[in-house]
Amino acid sequence: MAAFRSVEKALDYGMALQADTGHPKVEIRAGIHIGPMKVEENDVFGGTVNFAARVVGAIEGAEIWLSARAKEDLDMAGVENHIQLKWRKHKDIQMKGFNGKFSLWSLIK
Repeated sequence: MAAFRSVEKALDYGMALQADTGHPKVEIRAGIHIGPMKVEENDVFGGTVNFAARVVGAIEGAEIWLSARAKEDLDMAGVENHIQLKWRKHKDIQMKGFNGKFSLWSLIK
């Protein structure tokens, strides 16, 4: 778990880590969500953290996925190197501990 000040920074970190994991047998999956959280004694808590964990749990392989809220923030930021990225939408995902169905976005390599 890592916390960032923006979805752009989280995505950049996830992409860099996937590009160079430090070992050829290490694969990285990253789930990114954005929202308020409680920071206490070098740890983070709250619904945002729990939802981010569910995003990671939805990933089966070495991929980067964003929640719909994170994807919306990313699109609104309009950062040049992110505009060119391609995404696949996954609809009607149930997330344990959260009511309803959600859309998640996976980065297409």
